[in-house]
Amino acid sequence: FGVTDKYLGLRLDMSGDNHYGWARLDVSDDGKTLTVKDYAYEATAETEIAAGATGTIGINSPAENAINVFTMEHQIYVQLNKGFNGLITVSNLVGQQIKAAEITGSMTTMNLNDQPAGVYLVTVDQDGALFTKKVTLL
Repeated sequence: FGVTDKYLGLRLDMSGDNHYGWARLDVSDDGKTLTVKDYAYEATAETEIAAGATGTIGINSPAENAINVFTMEHQIYVQLNKGFNGLITVSNLVGQQIKAAEITGSMTTMNLNDQPAGVYLVTVDQDGALFTKKVTLL
């Protein structure tokens, strides 16, 4: 009771197929009120989704590399199922580049503690194939 911005895992039965998702919740101190702040689910059956992950807004996604981008506590995480060389950039919504980093291994973390809460665009560039995702820092 009395929690803010906690995640609840979801399993949704859609026409006999399991789809996984999450909901971000607040629970009142007395436990009588539950507020769903946002939610998402993976459109592909039997496929995981990280808590806090939302849909992509990008073009030419390099799907064979299964890129997952999510945020937690002013950190941006870029997780790859396969390693590749590339670049990650973080921009604000007016297009100004905030940070950039080379992709290192299957998980790259970028610290954005020096940035205010808000909406940002994370772009992964793999040899010209772009994957862009909108993320929210709280």
